[in-house]
Amino acid sequence: MSGPLLCSYREAARVLGIGRNNTLPELIRRGLLRPVTLLGRSYIPREQLEELARHGEAEPKSSAEREPKRKRRVGGSIADMKL
Repeated sequence: MSGPLLCSYREAARVLGIGRNNTLPELIRRGLLRPVTLLGRSYIPREQLEELARHGEAEPKSSAEREPKRKRRVGGSIADMKL
């Protein structure tokens, strides 16, 4: 790919062919893209976009390495709460 070294969020989403309002923030939240700030604005380095396009996301963690999910409490009501 050729072009600028840094892409706005809009440009980054267009280059990857993903949604800017949901998918791009999710990739950032998961650490697959790491924005940089320059003069108060956030950009995604084109190098990261190319890397993600080449290799995709990393293999999911095995179930032993994942954090345990929170268990839901069964039953009960607000009247059962201890004050």
